[in-house]
Amino acid sequence: MGAIFYSKAWLRKETGQEKEILLFGPLCVAPGWQGCGVGGLLLEETLALAKEAGYEGIVIFGEPDYYPGHGFRTCDHFGVTTADGKNFDAFMGIELVEGGLSGFGGSFYAPEVFEDLPEEENEAYTQRFDAPVKRKFPDQWD
Repeated sequence: MGAIFYSKAWLRKETGQEKEILLFGPLCVAPGWQGCGVGGLLLEETLALAKEAGYEGIVIFGEPDYYPGHGFRTCDHFGVTTADGKNFDAFMGIELVEGGLSGFGGSFYAPEVFEDLPEEENEAYTQRFDAPVKRKFPDQWD
């Protein structure tokens, strides 16, 4: 009925210091179960598991109208920017321990495969599956 996926990510300072954190997404809930609290339960349970595993913070690129209700704040509150120095409403984080993000700050780096996957490689991989019809929704990011 639902799934949530996490990846290791990093905060880096100009000095070269690095801190491992988590990136999550997507959080998916089957249409028939949306609005029943499944997504919130998945999120809350996995936040606790991430903290138990020793991670101090999580960053997401997510829906600005949903995630603040679960404690996420825009990353500028933590002194964290994207790798190219930007901040925007969908770039959010949560500290699993006090100072878990704000105590380090820096620039956020996702796993390289998320950043540098050429469109041709993505399309070649996608061809291995029965592809659904591609649709673009009004609130989808480019």
